[in-house]
Amino acid sequence: MDENKDLTPNEEELEDGLVVLIDEDNNEHTFQVLERIELNGQEYAILVPWDEDDDDSAIPLKIVIEDGEELLYDIDNDDEWEAIVEFWNNYVDEEE
Repeated sequence: MDENKDLTPNEEELEDGLVVLIDEDNNEHTFQVLERIELNGQEYAILVPWDEDDDDSAIPLKIVIEDGEELLYDIDNDDEWEAIVEFWNNYVDEEE
């Protein structure tokens, strides 16, 4: 799955640990919320595929609160994307 694939907002709460996202072809993909991080005042969820054995790459998505619900959105801004990927890579390196 392409890391920057357009996904529709998810309406399930992140606290459950698993989220189901629907891609542009209306296919469902289940992800585990690996980590929640904050960068420059914005919160992000780091997701990993739950049901796809062949793809273990982490996918960062922006958390936006709308009408009291947490929704996930793609990161469209290239600078923001690069910053969160760099932050996550540094975080993973520190954990090892």
